[in-house]
Amino acid sequence: MKRAQPKAVIHINFLPEVLLFDPRRIWTALTRAESNGIAKAGARQAVQNDLGQTAICLAQRDYMVRMAVSVLKDSLSSLADRIPDPLTIPEAEPGGIPYKVVRGKEIFKDREKALLAVDSLLFEFRAYLELLAKFVFGVLKGAGFAPPSQMRMPSGRTLAIVTKKGQLSTHNFLLHLCEQLSLDTTWYKFLTKHRNFFTHEAAPYIALEDRLVRPPEFEFIIMRVNITDFAQANPDDYFRLSEFTNVVQGLVQLSSEVQEHLVGLLER
Repeated sequence: MKRAQPKAVIHINFLPEVLLFDPRRIWTALTRAESNGIAKAGARQAVQNDLGQTAICLAQRDYMVRMAVSVLKDSLSSLADRIPDPLTIPEAEPGGIPYKVVRGKEIFKDREKALLAVDSLLFEFRAYLELLAKFVFGVLKGAGFAPPSQMRMPSGRTLAIVTKKGQLSTHNFLLHLCEQLSLDTTWYKFLTKHRNFFTHEAAPYIALEDRLVRPPEFEFIIMRVNITDFAQANPDDYFRLSEFTNVVQGLVQLSSEVQEHLVGLLER
């Protein structure tokens, strides 16, 4: 079926301001690199022609990452507000293991919103990093600073930056960037592990950890399976959302460090 073309369109404009990683600084640095003979003439235009759309998408993902964080905070706050005082919640004991359960139409709505926000956050962070890797590698290659196809890590492991088919391995390249900039990769591995699992294998569950203080304070727990006995649970099957703070900080730091590294390389 042929799709009818729109007869009138109103665009919602996107004008990025402050970005975690700003491609506009890289275009400027490339121009200076040409002037200083660090990059060959025409490098900036060639790179911008090749990566201009990627730069726009990266900026858009930047704002979507921020919105995903904001939506998650709001959804968790709303969910927490609907939880009654834990002392009033009766204990259920399936199989002799006591735990508490809350129910209610509005609680269920907020639960689904929170889980949708978690899913979105995992996806948006990974999508942003994919674009960042493609952009940075493209700039390095276009300016004549592309890393070797194979890189040896301090652990002795060899990473294929470019596959035998000539495709960029964004995962390995991001690990290489973290290594080159002396950045911890724990946050990135945490993100990759859980994002891959929830994308390809299962759906998230959510629970609240009562901090046992009054007034009540809660910590949110995301689970791979519906855990009733945490004393016997596999630590890999759940994480506290507070742990995601390290992912946010890691992504922000990597974006900043990579930008400064590129600019320094091109403007030396």
